[in-house]
Amino acid sequence: MRAIIKKPQCRVWLLWACLSSVLATPAWADIVIRDVLDPPPTIWPWGSGDILITDSVCIGTDQPGFFARLYRITATGSGSGGSFFLQGPAPLNNDVLSYTVQWNSQAGQNVGTNLTAGVPQIAIMIPKLDLNCSPSPGVNASVIVIIPQTDLLNAPAGDYSGILYLTVAPW
Repeated sequence: MRAIIKKPQCRVWLLWACLSSVLATPAWADIVIRDVLDPPPTIWPWGSGDILITDSVCIGTDQPGFFARLYRITATGSGSGGSFFLQGPAPLNNDVLSYTVQWNSQAGQNVGTNLTAGVPQIAIMIPKLDLNCSPSPGVNASVIVIIPQTDLLNAPAGDYSGILYLTVAPW
């Protein structure tokens, strides 16, 4: 994966996290998402249920106070129009697997609020008051990816891959 820089005042880490100005947040404020990991390759034994991938991440800011607790999280996939799809072994046959993305404002969770591709979801939490999310581990939120068994049962065998972009911005 590669980082994408959106604006000069943007801090970028593994996926991407960007600053967005709002009335209650100074234009020079930063908010980041850190400790995002690529999941290991997953092998799905036939009929074993949904694939559930969870990752605890850190939301950090350099702004204290009440408004630092409100932020927007946006998930965008690498499918057509930013949709949540993994490309399979036969791209010409539209061979894709759909998945859902959930967000939880606490670390270590395996269920959360469903995110719609490209639509910001307002979340409330207390981010780390440190752009490096120190001391380690500084995780304080969870991203949850679910690939439903119904799609897996109909998918041809093979490798499936895609990119999930996460953007965090002040509210």
